[in-house]
Amino acid sequence: MQLKEYYHAGLKIAAKRLNSLNDALNLLHEHTITKDLLDFERVYSLNLAHILRFQSKNPKFCALIVPPLINKDYILYGCKNSLINSLMQKSADVFLLSWSSNKQGDDIASYLSAIEAAIEFVATTYGCEIVLVGYCMGATLAMISAVKNKKHISSITTIAMPLDFGHFHHFKSNLLDALLKHTDVVHKEMWQLYFYIKSFQNNNNLYLKLSHNNLHSFSAIELWLADGIAMNKGFLLDFYNNIVDNNAFINNQIIISDAIYDFSNLSGTPITIILGTYDSVVPSDYVIPDVIKHAACFNVATGHLGLVMAKSDVVAEHIAISS
Repeated sequence: MQLKEYYHAGLKIAAKRLNSLNDALNLLHEHTITKDLLDFERVYSLNLAHILRFQSKNPKFCALIVPPLINKDYILYGCKNSLINSLMQKSADVFLLSWSSNKQGDDIASYLSAIEAAIEFVATTYGCEIVLVGYCMGATLAMISAVKNKKHISSITTIAMPLDFGHFHHFKSNLLDALLKHTDVVHKEMWQLYFYIKSFQNNNNLYLKLSHNNLHSFSAIELWLADGIAMNKGFLLDFYNNIVDNNAFINNQIIISDAIYDFSNLSGTPITIILGTYDSVVPSDYVIPDVIKHAACFNVATGHLGLVMAKSDVVAEHIAISS
């Protein structure tokens, strides 16, 4: 069986698990995802990313968002209830670091360089202090980058960010080992197949659980899930060895390209941690590392995607308050 056939078989299993196949495939409601719902301007280009600006009429604060590394970033602006739309309603001037679909970073340092360059560009070009926002793995990298760039950052908000990687024993498994053994690049179809299999092995639905009454959005979400970004084998091994395996945040031991990242440097920086109560990817009950015990932590009654869609207004309110 070819990889694509495995993938589509996984989708059928997913729909069956959701127990609402007909509704899921035929009904698109307020969470329909498009790529052109909000106007934006590409204001800068980097080696691995572009910077997009979503401009509010009378901005009160400036937010720079670091998106996930696997899924396309238009989940953050391509639906009515998107996070960026909610932030603009809070009078935010929003900048989005949009990862390139054609280039992959070789290691963690290459992604950190892009984030640090984005922070420097936005701060110096627009003369503003930055509310740094990260989602999922993007939040992990944003937090690391902030250690070396705090002079430009007024506050940090992480959304669905893994902190205690003791929960992520499934990240490097026999399945992922097998993928990495036979390829130098893990393509988007491989990622989605990996998460589907891990999800249903555990009788959970990792990505699709927005909230109990949003199953009709399955088709729109699935179209987006299938539109991901490939990841370089070198980066994945670097991320696992330096972040996951060392449980780096809990132990405050991060060394990347011989540079030490000490999170005690963020002790004076306001940090907001936002988690989803029903998030099966990042549990909402994990330990907050001692080194950032000053962080404010909030649980929102939704899942992994719901934090930037169905409940994005709640998340945006927390971000606005932190600004």
